[in-house]
Amino acid sequence: MSGKKKLTELVNHVVKSTQHVVLIDPATLLPSSGGSGCLIVYRERLFFVSVQHVADKEGKQVAIETGRKSKTGTELFSLPAMNFVDQYRIETDGMDAKLVEELRALDICYTEIKDSIDIEQKAIAFDDIKVTKGKKRMLYTNLDYIPADDEGFCFYGRIRAKLEGGKLEQTDKLVLGLKYDKKIGAYERFVLQDEIKDPLDYKGTSGAPIISESGEPVALVAHGMVGEKYIYGFSMRELKKYLDIYFDLNPDDQDKERGIEIGEQTIKFSKSFPINEVMMESQFDNESIAFISKKNIVNPNESTDKYISYPVLFGTNRKAIQKNGKLAYNNERDDKMHLGQCKISIPHSHKTGELERPGWFRRMFFDESPEKHFTILSTEDLKEAQFETFLRERVAGSDEKDMLLFIHGFNVDFQEAMFRSAQLGYDLNFKGAVTAYSWPSVGSVAGYVADTDSARLSGGYLCKYLEILLQTEGLKKLHIIAHSMGNVVLTQALLQMKKNGKFPNATINQIILAAPDIDREIFLQEIMPEIKGDYGFTLYASDKDNALIASRTLRTGYVRLGEGGENITIVDGLVSVDASDVDTSLLGHGYFADTQSLLSDIHMTLQGLQPDKRLLEKKSKVVGGEPKPYWMFRRS
Repeated sequence: MSGKKKLTELVNHVVKSTQHVVLIDPATLLPSSGGSGCLIVYRERLFFVSVQHVADKEGKQVAIETGRKSKTGTELFSLPAMNFVDQYRIETDGMDAKLVEELRALDICYTEIKDSIDIEQKAIAFDDIKVTKGKKRMLYTNLDYIPADDEGFCFYGRIRAKLEGGKLEQTDKLVLGLKYDKKIGAYERFVLQDEIKDPLDYKGTSGAPIISESGEPVALVAHGMVGEKYIYGFSMRELKKYLDIYFDLNPDDQDKERGIEIGEQTIKFSKSFPINEVMMESQFDNESIAFISKKNIVNPNESTDKYISYPVLFGTNRKAIQKNGKLAYNNERDDKMHLGQCKISIPHSHKTGELERPGWFRRMFFDESPEKHFTILSTEDLKEAQFETFLRERVAGSDEKDMLLFIHGFNVDFQEAMFRSAQLGYDLNFKGAVTAYSWPSVGSVAGYVADTDSARLSGGYLCKYLEILLQTEGLKKLHIIAHSMGNVVLTQALLQMKKNGKFPNATINQIILAAPDIDREIFLQEIMPEIKGDYGFTLYASDKDNALIASRTLRTGYVRLGEGGENITIVDGLVSVDASDVDTSLLGHGYFADTQSLLSDIHMTLQGLQPDKRLLEKKSKVVGGEPKPYWMFRRS
């Protein structure tokens, strides 16, 4: 992809991820001022976040501009009551006293959004960079991205607000080329290309998300001083702390609440929330109160300062070997199934949707580094009883008591299968047990025909593996994702389970077929009638998957189930999503926005959201004389 195209996609992502805030005077119903913010999905819940000086004007109604026009102007989405959090501590670091005082006065605000919200972006241009008309975006984030000084950052907002004739006129402002400097207290500091000469050049962009060149939100614009090159943004890593506290105080709408009184205030919290927790001082709703803060939950994944050790439980019918004195699995078939656990390093610098690995040339001369790359830290063979114990512990440690199983496609060796599984579980922020089944793919494009035979042969082994997973004590939901030729292995296993009287199984919650390399007619006539059930069943179809391209070459005239576009498969009981415009490799070599779209939709699918509640566009196609629905990713 050319540099110009990458920049255009990045600008589209930044602009469409920035929401415009309007403050309305309830007496006159006229706008009084504006600012920025963004919508983030964190821990499976949607929040609007900004900085307080955008939204705390006394007596004003805070709203998001929807971009949808009506006879009287632009429709607004009124936000529910805001939560404000003041910051009182900041490392002065020899900074100007005036700046320190101003930063101390700044703060964040947020509110949870529980209603459906649909926001339009109009087409605009910044010189020769065009932002296309389309839907505004939500940012799916873990709020833990660590900015680096070798990256570029940018943000977008509106400046020079002027109220004329009841209309709020503003100028679009795009800021590119920011460089990261350092973290100061609750703020991330960035260096502009040019010195700030006029405060009006940035006044109005407050609350806008500062986004990395990889598409990650890292801060909210808070302050910039005339005569300096610095922009201070409230850190997303700091925001994470307060949202985690909010989750503790607001665990679930269905959860009964108890309360304790502190002065004249009553603090409510979950029935499962212990009283003897840590007390912290802050502000909510502009009133000085204390609140209960749940102690940090220990991350089950071991970690160091540089990387995370991510566990993946696996089953495989590959042959076990010793490689450099360590257990490994090659690409040959075995006549038995092995169970085990891999620990995979995920760098703290990992970017969602990418699999950080050294190039082949570098691997010839240098060791791979767990601080920079996905690597296998350890591989352990487990007896079935040990394996079941690990499964039980991982499931018990998750709120949903669920499990994710990933089955890779063709041209994948064991090592890459483990990397993909860890990446998928981590990027989906999956809290339950992450498992993989690795069948003996040859691991090369030339091995396509051999892989086809191995995939069919491996169905029986996967059947046994599924039976082990499903008998896990306490398991409530099993989600299955199969990619490319891995769908052959999966469907063969499900047919075998059906024959054994163990399928359908109520514990299987979602089955996702990603670009499946299966003959469409065989699927429709022989497989679908046998395996359809009450579980969620989703097809991601694509015309750009490498396995499907190879398969078309070998089978001219026979449509594959995973083909998108005109050949997309639509059948009752299967939600079909045309993902031709996004990266369906699940390895993430595509541009970040494409990969993020797919991961975000998979995440929502695993949460049980129906396609009409996701960021998809409904289409229809005539099948058997009747129009049938299918779905597409919305184009940027």
